[in-house]
Amino acid sequence: MTCSITSAAWEATGSEESGFYHEKSTRIQEGSVVKMWSMISFPSSISLHGARFRSVKILSAYDCKAETNATISIVRHSGSMGEGEIVFSGTFSDSELKWDPVDHDSAGGEYWAIACNKQ
Repeated sequence: MTCSITSAAWEATGSEESGFYHEKSTRIQEGSVVKMWSMISFPSSISLHGARFRSVKILSAYDCKAETNATISIVRHSGSMGEGEIVFSGTFSDSELKWDPVDHDSAGGEYWAIACNKQ
């Protein structure tokens, strides 16, 4: 399953100042599992493994019944809000997914609530 984020209309997750965003139109549900893109836009560049980036888009899977989530794909951009050059991208296969309990007191918990229509 793929989700296009080319023309995404990002909505702030929490306060606009937090830098956390989601794109509800990318939400795809299969049984109790929902996949949805989110994004973190940082106030300044971050360096990781020799590459500098200012925003990261993340495709996550949320199991609404088990209250777990897993990262499927990561795309790091040189500019804010997913703009600029892609400096890294990676996708995990189904067998590589690491399902973690949802931390309801975090941005991940907010993403889970949005994806699972629990807000």
